[in-house]
Amino acid sequence: MKLWKQKRLYMDYAAATPLHKRVARLMVLLQKINYANPSSIHKEGRIARELLEATRLRLARLLVVQPQEVFFTASGTEGNNLAIEGYLRAQLAKGKKMSDLAVITTPLEHPSITEVLKGLVEEGLEVRQLDIDKEGKVMIPSLEKALDEKAVLLAIHYANSEIGVVQNIKKISKTIRHYNQKNTQTVKILLDACQAPLWLPCQVPSLGVDVMTLDAGKCNGPKGVGILVKKSDVELLAIIQGGGQESGLRAGTENLIGIVGAVEAIVLAQESYRERSEKVRRVSKVLWEEIEREIPEAVFNGPAITADDRVPNNVHISLLGYDTEFTVVELDEGGVAASTKSACSGAGGGESTVVLAISGDAARAKSTLRFTLDPTLTARHIRHVAKLLRKHIDKMKPYSNTRLS
Repeated sequence: MKLWKQKRLYMDYAAATPLHKRVARLMVLLQKINYANPSSIHKEGRIARELLEATRLRLARLLVVQPQEVFFTASGTEGNNLAIEGYLRAQLAKGKKMSDLAVITTPLEHPSITEVLKGLVEEGLEVRQLDIDKEGKVMIPSLEKALDEKAVLLAIHYANSEIGVVQNIKKISKTIRHYNQKNTQTVKILLDACQAPLWLPCQVPSLGVDVMTLDAGKCNGPKGVGILVKKSDVELLAIIQGGGQESGLRAGTENLIGIVGAVEAIVLAQESYRERSEKVRRVSKVLWEEIEREIPEAVFNGPAITADDRVPNNVHISLLGYDTEFTVVELDEGGVAASTKSACSGAGGGESTVVLAISGDAARAKSTLRFTLDPTLTARHIRHVAKLLRKHIDKMKPYSNTRLS
């Protein structure tokens, strides 16, 4: 029996990742010996508090920040909401009006950024979209043009969850830093780095950002744990009220076991991101070459497959004229787990706003297919995927709007 028939191929790593075995063992152990509430004053509670703060310190050292700048949330989505709304509410508390404020962003952002901004626009916020090139990279002149006395925040991703483009955050932060110095302003940068730890360095000072969000579920950690890192000079107002945990910024009993597992996962991810990236990039290249050979008219989205400014496990294509939601179902039947777009963008059809933004082509945006490879897959595992696609396309030709030959 062929190897691929023995193993389902998980190619939806951008949506969710399996729990690292080391993380799982640690969390199981903690559930047995350290289950107290870190806010309790009895001995068990004090031990839990000590573990929580030791874990916070461990992550702070990895990210090169102060422990008091690390906050634990329930997801990357919550972190992005807290960063954006918390920062803007803090501006209002200082006497500014929402109509006095502008947030700069891109058309490629995750719904946890775009949706919260939509709600704030209704309150008078101005949102400015940066220009991007055909690969999805920010065009710096448009950033320079967007900066003025009204701008207070840039909300941007590090690695895009759909087409895998990696923004040049150092260049972007340098542009804003120079503007701030020249104009004595304080435009802050929120970096959504939820897709980054497995593939990219995440040390805050070298990136030059003010706030950064992470999600453990995207890097072999437990789901339901997020990280928000903010510099001490960034004032946020809490958006969840309650017992005042996390220095008053995020109420709710801390998920101690999940937090310890999350930090372990992020540490493991960062320790080996270079080797992991090199290995999986070679496999992604094979997948794209096989697709290109079997389906010559498949359209590749984002930076080149071997480029440094692309997440190495991401292969993103458009099959013009085909219902790729149905394609995903067919691939699933063949043992391959893939997707059409970000899981947080919702199930069902509709355009990929990311592909529409880089191409201006609605047909291309309606026919997207995303493969984000499990790093344990090999070239031998994935060679048949393109043949499955070819078989599906041949079957669906009579029903397509555009024929792929």
